[in-house]
Amino acid sequence: ISLTVYMQHMLDWPQRTSLAAYYAFYFCSYALCLPMGILADDRWGKFKTLVISGWIYALGVAILTLSASPPLWPKYPTDAWPGAPIPALITSLVFIAIGTAGTKVCVASMLPEQLSNVDEGKI
Repeated sequence: ISLTVYMQHMLDWPQRTSLAAYYAFYFCSYALCLPMGILADDRWGKFKTLVISGWIYALGVAILTLSASPPLWPKYPTDAWPGAPIPALITSLVFIAIGTAGTKVCVASMLPEQLSNVDEGKI
């Protein structure tokens, strides 16, 4: 929800627009699980997909942090360069959604592998 607050107060987006952008991001985080799962199963494998997804997620968070830093971007729209943080925000949310989807796919399948060697009496 703090993302919608940022969109409303720092970017001066209406509430409906900020909520629509947030839920589109949330949807993409889950919808991208299918292509990331196919990529993990057919191409890279679980562990490589997890590492690459983690780096993509970290890159998205870094871009989001830099785009939201007040010294770098004066408040929209009173600035001479209106809308400058918006492309960086969209790019960062795309990277975060891809990284989240790759992580969800790989981590969910690792738990059964960890528990397969445990005695059933200890559970």
